[in-house]
Amino acid sequence: MRDEKLYGFCDFVVNSVYPDPDKDHFNLDLNFKHLHLNGTFDFDLRVLMQITHKGMNEITLDKVGLKAELDLKTITKNGNKYIYASKLSMNIDIKDFIYKIDESRKELADLYKIIKDVINNNKEAIVKQVKPSIEKEISENIILVLNHVFRRISYEELFSEKTKII
Repeated sequence: MRDEKLYGFCDFVVNSVYPDPDKDHFNLDLNFKHLHLNGTFDFDLRVLMQITHKGMNEITLDKVGLKAELDLKTITKNGNKYIYASKLSMNIDIKDFIYKIDESRKELADLYKIIKDVINNNKEAIVKQVKPSIEKEISENIILVLNHVFRRISYEELFSEKTKII
């Protein structure tokens, strides 16, 4: 699989957040309703003869659990204190997935069936193989979103010592 794009990581439920403000550290427990990966697959198989194929794939992960540890750093810019996300490590819990491939070439119907059977019979091994890539992609996207928000809001605005009544 290549050129995978991840969608749906902004649709989640926060189960818990445990902050450690002295260390600028947060432990998070989240559930994603749906995660979608779209990309391409290609393979080069040689049994009696060489078979190569390239096509589009779509993977849907439902009810994905995520436990994450977020580290923040503080910087001072123009006399104001700001934070940014420096590190996000996580462990995702993928229970099951649905894998769809582009089956537009009718002459490859038997090959498509073989691919689906191999995937459906080896889901646990596949999850183990792709999990680090998914965790990395989610981490990078969350850090990007957080830092986009944090660069506009000062530390004092985020973690005010005084409660403002509006």
